[in-house]
Amino acid sequence: MGGSDRVLPPSFQSKNSETSKMNSNAVLKWGAGDWKWKLFHAKPSSGGATGVLFCWADAQGPTRDYKKPRTADFVLKPEQGGGAPTKFAEFMYRHTHTAMTTHTKPIPRQSPVGNAILAELQKFQNLERVGTPERLRWEAMYRACASAGSFLVQETVTYAKEFGDEYRSPEKDRGLSALLRNQPLMVSLGKLFAVDAAIGNGDRLANTNTGNIFFEKFSGGLYAIDSATVLTSYEEILNDTTKVSWTDPSDRPGTSDDWATDVVQRGGVAVPSAQQKATHANEMKLHRHANGVTVAPAFRMEYLFDPDRWWADEFRAHLTSNLEREIREQTQKKLPVPTRPTDQEWERQEMVQGGGRRGH
Repeated sequence: MGGSDRVLPPSFQSKNSETSKMNSNAVLKWGAGDWKWKLFHAKPSSGGATGVLFCWADAQGPTRDYKKPRTADFVLKPEQGGGAPTKFAEFMYRHTHTAMTTHTKPIPRQSPVGNAILAELQKFQNLERVGTPERLRWEAMYRACASAGSFLVQETVTYAKEFGDEYRSPEKDRGLSALLRNQPLMVSLGKLFAVDAAIGNGDRLANTNTGNIFFEKFSGGLYAIDSATVLTSYEEILNDTTKVSWTDPSDRPGTSDDWATDVVQRGGVAVPSAQQKATHANEMKLHRHANGVTVAPAFRMEYLFDPDRWWADEFRAHLTSNLEREIREQTQKKLPVPTRPTDQEWERQEMVQGGGRRGH
């Protein structure tokens, strides 16, 4: 049964405790039977449209705390396709020296190992009491896993900071002001902005998602978290039976010129996978409606050619709005509040040394 109280056969005892973290290749070597004995605990993330599963390959101890995702040995993510969009994105980040990656390795869902993973996840789900928030989160995650095309094995990012946590912090030497003053980080974000645009990855900067920005505080180096390549053709969109990727879902997606304009002005979205299309068709047949299809947003290309507009209308506007909401909520709770950046701190990043925006 899934859980931290399992009894291991002698061949597995103490073997996992030799290392606090596992690389993707090591997990990829696990056979169907290994998942039953080596996966001690799994926990869904709290955010994201689908999210990920944090996985531990040993019992709780000083280096493994099931309440702290950063101590997980590896991460498992359900993916509708086969993992190619994520692997190509990681290839681009590595070869442009833009960001470190989580070394994604896909496991087909419809395989002996994939079936074994799903069976173990169901056991962990059943450990949570029905009706609790934890059980509801598990049920949503399990549905995503059951309908996935593959499981993506990814390495845990342990020591990096999450931008979303940092800019909301009320602590000294943290918060949004500190991030704006971190010049290596600002430069790294500018490079990541350009590569994300090239591969069409819109779920980080073009549509600001600070939960997908992880960085090392002093070097400013970035980790590519939850990245995907979103490169679609007009023909793919024409054949999208879900209509999710259509500019106007009530009608045909228009001409190729309409599609090109949409990519520039709105960014567009990925075309649903074959599995998503099949699920959508089945739901329509049974219920005359579908629960919805979640796909990755593409990069809004006009931002690439007008970074000043992106900075003001998207990035700064998003951070400012969320920071103000955080300040209101913390004030009501009579808790310490984060500090607002000064206009000078914002302008320091908007002004150019020698004629161009810093970080771009």
